[in-house]
Amino acid sequence: MATFLHGFAQQLIFPLFMILCFYFTLTYFHHLKTGDDRGIKNTKWAAVVCLAFALVAPALYNVITFMIMMK
Repeated sequence: MATFLHGFAQQLIFPLFMILCFYFTLTYFHHLKTGDDRGIKNTKWAAVVCLAFALVAPALYNVITFMIMMK
């Protein structure tokens, strides 16, 4: 059961945050076209944070799992 949850969580985190990053990137381009400065700033940071979390979270998850298994 734990292996199933590990695989499920890992396979869910990366695509979810990549989709959110893609959404915020498209929204950023929309705000860039309309000239909304506040929207540009907010969506740019949201896209960067989602991308960073999408790349760091699975790696951190694997390191923690490795440390627990090696005890």
